[in-house]
Amino acid sequence: MSEAASKAMSGEMDGKHHRRPLLILGGLVFLLLGVLAYVILYHDGPPPDDAHLIPTWSERGSNANPLAVFCKTLVGSSIKDWEKLKSEKRDLDEKSTPEARTFLATHTAEVAAFETLMQTDPATWQWPDAEGTGMYENPFTGRGATEIQALSLVLRSKALQLHEDGRTEEAVALSLQLARMADGLYGAEGASLHLLTAHSTQWGAQATLLKVGKADGVPPAMLREVLQQLGTLKGPSTEQFKKALKVDYAYLKDGIGKFSSRELRGIGNLPQHFEFLAPWFFKSNQTLTLRVQLDTPVLTALDHGWSSMFSAIEAREKSTEALYEAEQWKFFIYPNFVGRSAWLHELTLPRMRSRWNQHNELRLLLALRLHELEHGSLPDTLGALVPSYLPAVPTDIFSGTPFLWNAKLQVLYTVGKNGKDDGGTIDEERAERGLDWGVKYPWSPASSKPAAP
Repeated sequence: MSEAASKAMSGEMDGKHHRRPLLILGGLVFLLLGVLAYVILYHDGPPPDDAHLIPTWSERGSNANPLAVFCKTLVGSSIKDWEKLKSEKRDLDEKSTPEARTFLATHTAEVAAFETLMQTDPATWQWPDAEGTGMYENPFTGRGATEIQALSLVLRSKALQLHEDGRTEEAVALSLQLARMADGLYGAEGASLHLLTAHSTQWGAQATLLKVGKADGVPPAMLREVLQQLGTLKGPSTEQFKKALKVDYAYLKDGIGKFSSRELRGIGNLPQHFEFLAPWFFKSNQTLTLRVQLDTPVLTALDHGWSSMFSAIEAREKSTEALYEAEQWKFFIYPNFVGRSAWLHELTLPRMRSRWNQHNELRLLLALRLHELEHGSLPDTLGALVPSYLPAVPTDIFSGTPFLWNAKLQVLYTVGKNGKDDGGTIDEERAERGLDWGVKYPWSPASSKPAAP
């Protein structure tokens, strides 16, 4: 071998020796990139330990139960067309309109179905079975919930029409029926959507009762009957909220593998050109595990009462806010970026916190009104309403303490987030902004003449 060839071979060998570390390093980099790609695109964690979040169902019959029959009637009707009326034509805060009266006249069958439902035992009510969802073969569906909300608005309109026509007693009776339906819906075993339906129905009934009760000439006997009937309602329970929490989770678990790329892009709030990547950044087990981690403290807190539940909800809200703060560029960092935003069927407990307090507010307002009508003045304390009008001063479910009354300001209230009595410092437009939470007494002094003996 010539000297030149020997040097060339030696140089080539030296080059290979120098490139070997680079090749090894490059191989390791490619291996790490492959592992990273697997973790980001393919790897999901183990399924969560969620046995405590799987709902169980009481035996109350099949789709033949009264609530299922009622829902079927409404779903097959045009009751939701109420929403197609212009808002000013269905405004429940003003006088009824010809359009609202015409709508009611053409939907008597739905009103009759409501009256039939109210002749049944609410303990037998259960939301309809889900057809074709396969969710543990248990009853759950949204079918009927929105129709019931629409019907409740129509019934409120009917009650106001009756009142305008001088049939106040019938208006009150219908509003009380609506309140009793809401009370029955609480126990019908469903998701938070169904609880929200019960809450909105309850609120509507209470608003109508207050509107009718504020009118001139309503006799004390009628107000006393309303007060007595409202006192028989059970209201929501922590067990019902626990069931709704579990059903929400079960619904998420059943549908988590059925989302399209477009739906996942919307869930993750991603740019449209990233839609094709969205499924790769959605991990079912990781998403469910995160949901279990957030829901479990709320579920546990419900075992200790409303106050504990509200504290757990606040902590949960802070956790979800932190997850939402992720910028879009972090899409490439978190393997389950889309799943972190999958707050599907978000728990509606925060939106429903004040509903039962509003129920007790109405009872107290009616009791105050009766005292004013029968004694010529409002009482100095709420204790003066017991036992003539109320068996006890209702308790605020937030703080666990009785309602408060500022006779000088004529404000009925409870303590706000700071847990302190600030003397009835409320915000009448947005209750949560006030130091205290409450309402002004709605009757004017001019309407405070004592009732005739």
